[in-house]
Amino acid sequence: MYFATGKIVIILLTIQLFTFYQYKYKNEAYRIKKKHFKQLPRAEQIFWTTLTKNDYKEFDKNERLKLILKHKQNIKNHLLNWSKILYDSFRHKLVTLKERDRTINIPKQYKYEEKKNYKPINNKRQITILEATTVFDQPKFCINEEQVIFHPACPFNNCIWKCSRESTTITQSDASIFHYSDINPERIQTFLEKRSINEIYILWIDEAHKDVHHLDEYKFNWTLSFRQDSEVSIATYGLIIKLEKNKNRQYLNDKTMIPYLSDKQSKFFLNRLHNYSSIPIDKELEFRILINYRFREKQALWFVSNCDPKKRLEYYDHLKKYFTIDARGLCIAESGTNEKEDSLTKQCGKSEQCEKDQMHLSMFYLAFESQSCTDYITEKFWRALHHGMIPIVMGPTKQQYLDLNIPSTAFIHVDDYSSPEQLANRLHAISQNYFEYRKYFLWQVQYAIFYETEDLEPLRMCELCIKLNLNTKHRYYENLNDWHNQEC
Repeated sequence: MYFATGKIVIILLTIQLFTFYQYKYKNEAYRIKKKHFKQLPRAEQIFWTTLTKNDYKEFDKNERLKLILKHKQNIKNHLLNWSKILYDSFRHKLVTLKERDRTINIPKQYKYEEKKNYKPINNKRQITILEATTVFDQPKFCINEEQVIFHPACPFNNCIWKCSRESTTITQSDASIFHYSDINPERIQTFLEKRSINEIYILWIDEAHKDVHHLDEYKFNWTLSFRQDSEVSIATYGLIIKLEKNKNRQYLNDKTMIPYLSDKQSKFFLNRLHNYSSIPIDKELEFRILINYRFREKQALWFVSNCDPKKRLEYYDHLKKYFTIDARGLCIAESGTNEKEDSLTKQCGKSEQCEKDQMHLSMFYLAFESQSCTDYITEKFWRALHHGMIPIVMGPTKQQYLDLNIPSTAFIHVDDYSSPEQLANRLHAISQNYFEYRKYFLWQVQYAIFYETEDLEPLRMCELCIKLNLNTKHRYYENLNDWHNQEC
């Protein structure tokens, strides 16, 4: 009896402690939030408080989502100068790699150069590229003849894609592409028997931290991957492009009516805005930023499915104590039963409409990479930018994000903050102050983001075609595994 009573007491104490700490953390987040809001001038506090109350009365979740989508950046692909974009991307990559060579001591032993008997293919009228394997057991560009493989604006149009992989019909190609997880040791021997010294073998590997030591024997010449020092790497998971100046751009003035604000509110907002900015303000961009600030939840969103990397889960566990995070996925089981059950009721499949809607309704996104490998910046980062969120990033160094031409004001790197609590302070400062929030979107007046596969792959294959046309050296990787897993 005494044992049973003691057990009940322990359970009750545990519940009380859990409730106390849960209240403490929620209260701490609320305290930080209020602290930053009170730093605003009194008139601004009243303006934003009144506006927020009215917005939640007048606009439900679906209406807010419609308004955010209505004002989303709309880039018309066919009006862009893709020839210039390709040239700029290619040039930027070369400049970045040259700068890395100058400032970072990277060992060169991964690639070995052969000079004997090699004849460059760059003077050929046609260059043939063989899709030597499937990609995750599915044909890549060999599904139908209508697929766009090379971008229409590619400066070279002499690359031909071949699809025959049958051992009886294999002929020599100028280049053959093998996807790392689809290589069959027996089948690749058939290719090796017919391989000429001039043929370029390309390993396609977009995933990080994979064991590929067994592939060294095939002497791959090039790689197609996320790493900037891959022979083909442009637009692996996303691309930022610089927009040409819009001659028809309209600017705000004192008489501009701000959407969904009264005359009095518009005048107050414009007055405060001109106090913060002395340069002409793009009308369309300012409307978009304001709509997003008003109608997005002041929280971070996180979809997480890979539970193995513990570092990011631990960071999330600390950060959520000081800032609201809407986390979804089975991995949230690591954070307690209640949260797990809540997460399971809010599941969104990848690329489903539910996921896209949620990404248009939160201010921040935890773009925490599963690996910290060099240049491993995946679609989660680019998707967050595309959907108008501020990515909070963890993984590669901040410089590696900047090397992709991403403005430093487009994202937040956890390494810039000494602790999750300090980062939470910054997130509250941004979410409670419109003029801090807008700093993270001013880059959109000059840049646009692309991350959809159908936009990226023709650009990647164009880079491949360019490289094949310009290549004069014959090299192969001596140690693929060490190169691929460097800094992982």
